[in-house]
Amino acid sequence: MVKMTSIFTATTLKWKKYKKLGAGSYGTVYLAGEANSVFLGGSFAAVKSAEFQHSKETVKEAEFLKEVADNPYIVRCFAEDISIENGKEVYNMLMEYAPGGTLHDLIVAYNVMGSTMPESHAAAYAYMLLSGLSHVHRRGLVHCDLKPCNILVFPKINGTDLLHLKIADFGLAKRVWEEDRVGLFRRHRGTRVYASPESIMFGMHGTATDVWSLGCTILEMMTGRQTWTDEEMWDLYVETVQVYRRAVFVHVKDLKLADPQRLRRREDLQLTTCTTELRGA
Repeated sequence: MVKMTSIFTATTLKWKKYKKLGAGSYGTVYLAGEANSVFLGGSFAAVKSAEFQHSKETVKEAEFLKEVADNPYIVRCFAEDISIENGKEVYNMLMEYAPGGTLHDLIVAYNVMGSTMPESHAAAYAYMLLSGLSHVHRRGLVHCDLKPCNILVFPKINGTDLLHLKIADFGLAKRVWEEDRVGLFRRHRGTRVYASPESIMFGMHGTATDVWSLGCTILEMMTGRQTWTDEEMWDLYVETVQVYRRAVFVHVKDLKLADPQRLRRREDLQLTTCTTELRGA
């Protein structure tokens, strides 16, 4: 049993981990119980845990969730805690538990039944996701990894056949103005099948990147399959590279801003790096 003080109140919460629900790059998620229902919305919560010395990204995720907490289509973070487990300090972030699983699970369920999601439901769910994503963007954040697996499913809304979707997993989120650089180059964030070409090629992650990912997600809801196959994604990448290179080098040549051959060598290095990452996806 872990005793914890809420980040929002001075109320002491008591909870314990029951079972592992999943794991990601920055932590492991568990089902937790015996929590104060006033704060956790019921008898269960989801707890994302990481060793304290490796919890920087999870702590940042909790901060982002607090900043966007006042929207019904974004998962809520209720509290944070540091516990001692197996002699090590562990950072814990307590969130809403989604008994319906993820949007990916819902899409698969339709596929198993040999059907696709009703268009009216897909439209309603798209509205929920747009509402949540718009709120995230107004707060100056970019999600960077929007996809069906990162959208949670909650019980039906009263009086309707619609489930309640909420955007989750802000582990890769960033502020709009924040840049990612590894040496000379920006790094890519997110899942490549749902990523925009500019985010894969040049590590450019703005609000438009999330809109692209949302479009892929909506299409997947309506068709029951991912928007791109690996082969189609590679073709899109190659075509985008060709258009980009023609535009850049014509511009450089016309303005005489730099040696085109020297710039080409640098761009080749950037594109080779992106190609290696994409092929390894």
